[in-house]
Amino acid sequence: MHQDFKIIHFTKIVHKDAIFKFYEPIRVEGYCKLCPNYNKLWSCPPHGFNADTYLESYDYVLLVGEKIVRKDKSQAETSMNTHFQEVRRQLGDQLIKLSESNDVEVLIAGNCYLCEDCLRIEGKSCRYENRMKYSLESIGFLVGDIASELLGIELEWPESGKEATSLMTVGAIFAKDDIQLKSMLDQWR
Repeated sequence: MHQDFKIIHFTKIVHKDAIFKFYEPIRVEGYCKLCPNYNKLWSCPPHGFNADTYLESYDYVLLVGEKIVRKDKSQAETSMNTHFQEVRRQLGDQLIKLSESNDVEVLIAGNCYLCEDCLRIEGKSCRYENRMKYSLESIGFLVGDIASELLGIELEWPESGKEATSLMTVGAIFAKDDIQLKSMLDQWR
């Protein structure tokens, strides 16, 4: 952890109906089309499935949010975005590890980062099909709304040309029952 930043953890278990209120795949894919990763990474749209089908066997969701906050308004040694990417990947690593040893499906924050060069652009299969994970946004969820309305994370919208003083990242663990998710909560407290 960099001394210039602190991380505030947010967790909440909800029934999947609560999260599907924020499922707007057409709208979200429109945002994704503006990203340079669109159709270039296996974790990014377009996908040959929808979230309803992909997540149909799960009933509960553990939302895991992390808000990265600059402690001091002065210039830090590390940029907010650099530290954000580190935190995002650490959260993703935790979620991927959980999915390997539990009967759950996880959605990481943002795009997959397992490979430096994704094979999708070459028309080849993913090198890590069993480890690669999608994100909430890549399959059509409005993550900002989930963060603010379900996790209570206040979102910051910095002025144009200025670096944010806080950023947030959100992942999710989908499980068949909430008992399994309650046992996972201690990892984020």
